[in-house]
Amino acid sequence: ARAYRPRAALKTPVAFALLRLAGLSTGEGAVLDPFCGSGTILAEAAALNPRLRLYGSDLFPEAVAGAQANLAQLALTARVQIGQVDARALSQHYPEAHFRAIVTNPPYGVTLGRRLDFRRFYYRFLTEAARVLTPGGLLVMTAWRHGDLVRARRAHGGFAQRHVRVVETGYLYPRIFVLQRRPGPTPAARADGEDA
Repeated sequence: ARAYRPRAALKTPVAFALLRLAGLSTGEGAVLDPFCGSGTILAEAAALNPRLRLYGSDLFPEAVAGAQANLAQLALTARVQIGQVDARALSQHYPEAHFRAIVTNPPYGVTLGRRLDFRRFYYRFLTEAARVLTPGGLLVMTAWRHGDLVRARRAHGGFAQRHVRVVETGYLYPRIFVLQRRPGPTPAARADGEDA
């Protein structure tokens, strides 16, 4: 059993599916999970492809400590760099155009959903993801409020939608989105995605 398992932990088969949709079973490069939670995506990525350089972060210190404990239990501490980072400020912590892919499961719990402006949240996250992804790099993510993500992506303009599918995870049915970072400079951020 893992050292840290939050109530809403991502199921291993869903993590594996996200990584496969990102095309990460071959090749090399840096991969980021900016909402790493218990570290499931990172652990699956390490097992899938030993040539990947893996990075994880989370806003909450208990998730960072829990992911570190889980990865240590799997003897993956040397393979994965974990830090406490706000996903709406990735470019303050990671180099521009550094990541081949971002693969993640952002928060979509009912409790969090009551107080979060999802469209603004997604817009700010897309802005930061575009800055740290290589042009042509993939953002593969789950979205519970998928309409808000679609509207934020259209307003942002920095990503093309390549694929969408519904997945069942714990009696919820979020969508998995495969978004590709468009070539060229990242769009200028509007204040908190006001126009998103």
